[in-house]
Amino acid sequence: MTLIKRNKVWHYQTKIEGKTFRRSTGQTDRRLAEKVVQQIKDEVRLRKKQPEDWLRLSQAINREVARIETDISAHQAERALTVFSVFLAWMKRDPEITEITGEVLEAYQRYRLKTKSLSTVNKDLHFVLRMLRGNDIYLPIRSVINNAA
Repeated sequence: MTLIKRNKVWHYQTKIEGKTFRRSTGQTDRRLAEKVVQQIKDEVRLRKKQPEDWLRLSQAINREVARIETDISAHQAERALTVFSVFLAWMKRDPEITEITGEVLEAYQRYRLKTKSLSTVNKDLHFVLRMLRGNDIYLPIRSVINNAA
């Protein structure tokens, strides 16, 4: 991993399985940034050792709901769990999170727009996208949400 300073904040850049990732460490001190990078390296090593089912949608949902409950509030976690439950039921199975693509989210969006308003569906998609980003799956947010019109 490479450390790069941008606007007083240290960012890291790395390649994992051919994909380049660039993220902020959130640190202005290089030593603290290096600690963050070391934690990221340790997590990547741990993920590689985990069995494949670690990347199932249901497990990612449980982690995200727990994160929301800890970082935000129990009420938001309850809302997120409802959104994720509807999404998981629509999927009709528990796929690996890498199987969730922009096309899958667009199909889910069309399905939800039959009964819900655009703003509600967009909020729901933001929950799902945030959960995916937390698992290093990045989809073009604007293209998914803007295709609803």
